[in-house]
Amino acid sequence: MLDWDTWKFFNKNKLTHIAGYEEKFVDLILSKIPEITPEDVISQYHFLDRKGNSRFIDFFILNKEKFYILPIELDGVWKSQNYEAFNDMLERQNSLIEKFGTVLRFSNKKMFEEPN
Repeated sequence: MLDWDTWKFFNKNKLTHIAGYEEKFVDLILSKIPEITPEDVISQYHFLDRKGNSRFIDFFILNKEKFYILPIELDGVWKSQNYEAFNDMLERQNSLIEKFGTVLRFSNKKMFEEPN
């Protein structure tokens, strides 16, 4: 069984945010949830959107035995301030909801200020 530090080492090329937000999300949020193990988490999960475009989601929780299927996306404020980025975010979210039924979105600020 992997520990979170080992998981981060094996996924370091996928945890690419310049400010380290994805790695911090693992440390502050995912690693604190006892029901989720590192083996349940896929970083930069690839999926096709409703138009057939190749997309990636920051984290995907997948454990078929526990019935966990949950895409998670982290967002910075710039997505809400740029029309193209905001529209793209909505397209990605709608595709994820169609495909998986739900998606969790966290702002980087919320991750730091309200990790629970």
